[in-house]
Amino acid sequence: MKLDTSPMSGDETQVIHLVPVFQKDLPAVWKLLAELNAQSAITGASPGSSIPTADLSWSEADLVALFALCKPIHRAILTRIAESGMKLKPATYEELRGAGARAAKNADFNYDNMRANLAWISKYGRKVKGLPAWPVSFSDRGAAQPTGQRYEYLMSKNIAETWLKIAAAE
Repeated sequence: MKLDTSPMSGDETQVIHLVPVFQKDLPAVWKLLAELNAQSAITGASPGSSIPTADLSWSEADLVALFALCKPIHRAILTRIAESGMKLKPATYEELRGAGARAAKNADFNYDNMRANLAWISKYGRKVKGLPAWPVSFSDRGAAQPTGQRYEYLMSKNIAETWLKIAAAE
């Protein structure tokens, strides 16, 4: 495999860098990136992104707090991810959109609605954990994938089991 080192054209802020990081170090890396993004906003530099990441240290108390903050659509989305997680399989963006549509009782619930609801889940995750964090791993399968199949979300089985227990007790 040969890396492409040719000059890039276009917006360099859209270049994706893959940097291997130990799972245990992810919260510190995201905290650092969040701080850098906040500084960038002040200085006017490119703000970057604060994509939520999986934090596998979610306790039952954390999940209860997240559940309490979430509205029914958010709960349905996270529950769909948990159901897949129990089978050790990721949930696709389309599956999450379908769960959101059912919870909203709106067949026109689209990807824009989905993005907005994921943003709210991110906001609630930040409230619970103090940094951009989800009890879910996110993966991008690439632009060649069809709409709804590109992004996948996976919840570890132990977190999924706890989430489903909390959801069932509602």
